[in-house]
Amino acid sequence: NHTEENGFLLYMFQDSHKLIYWMYHFISVFVKANVPLFVMVSGALLFNKEESVKDIYTKRIPRMLMILIIFSFISHIELLAIFSGEIWSKLSIKDFFLTIYTSYQYNWSYWYLYGYIAFLMVLPFLKLIARGLDKALTRYLIILSLAISVYPIFTYLISEDKYIAYEALIPTWIAETFIVYPLLGFYFDKKDDYTVKDIRVWLTLDVITIMLACIANWYRCSFKGEGYEGNLREIYMSSFTIINAITIFICIKFFSNKVKNVQIKQIIVNIGRSTFGIYLLHVIIMRLPFMNWFWIIRDELELNHMVMGMIYSLCVFIIGYVITAVARKIITTIRDLIMC
Repeated sequence: NHTEENGFLLYMFQDSHKLIYWMYHFISVFVKANVPLFVMVSGALLFNKEESVKDIYTKRIPRMLMILIIFSFISHIELLAIFSGEIWSKLSIKDFFLTIYTSYQYNWSYWYLYGYIAFLMVLPFLKLIARGLDKALTRYLIILSLAISVYPIFTYLISEDKYIAYEALIPTWIAETFIVYPLLGFYFDKKDDYTVKDIRVWLTLDVITIMLACIANWYRCSFKGEGYEGNLREIYMSSFTIINAITIFICIKFFSNKVKNVQIKQIIVNIGRSTFGIYLLHVIIMRLPFMNWFWIIRDELELNHMVMGMIYSLCVFIIGYVITAVARKIITTIRDLIMC
């Protein structure tokens, strides 16, 4: 998602009359499910835990605030080193704390941490809602979320945005991210008997809705000549993300339940335990000077841009995984030594 013109936005530079445009476009829409999936997993894990409000405010929220401060500081130091060549002479602790209080400019991916802290604040209420969800209410939640997501498309098709509903009628995307997706994660995680038929139905629906999102994005941004402006592009590409996120969630659950090999199961568990660390580190890794060699090699050898973008993303993932695994081992060792 953060590879921009080196991967995620490659479709914008292709001829929309050619198949490669739609292939690249499909991939870009598909990966929009990253954050929803993360929050669905959070709902599946947290809504079953019995925690008091005191526990949330004395353990979970302070831990998340500490993570935000530490990794924002690391990002800040990295930016100072890259862009000014100086660190300590330019460093201001006061400015640092004022900046992370008012924005996430040190690391653009950390917007999620701010939203997640707000999510933790309302966690006790969401747990009560989650435990009352049944099939009918879940279906209604999906339909309501879809209606809100595709509303901009219909508004444009009908009136070209001349008549837009008063904003108070439309819940914001942040509400969907940190309310709808955790509830859906909790609901779909409870079921363990997904069938091949279920997978086929969801995959078919997923492919259809991703293509609809691609067509909607192409129609307004390309065919109508309005350009792939950031917010407009994001709205249209995310129109059916809820279907994509549910499909991926169910498929992973289905196939992981089929795995019998102990070693493979352990690898899956280790990767799952490392995803949050990889998320915290990925932009920091992407900013490292040696990572630019990917694009230099690509241009020199005239390699496929999308393939190199995927290899680049995989390398960032592996580096993040290794750092996270090593850090976890060190922390565990130190904790064991202290406990002894």
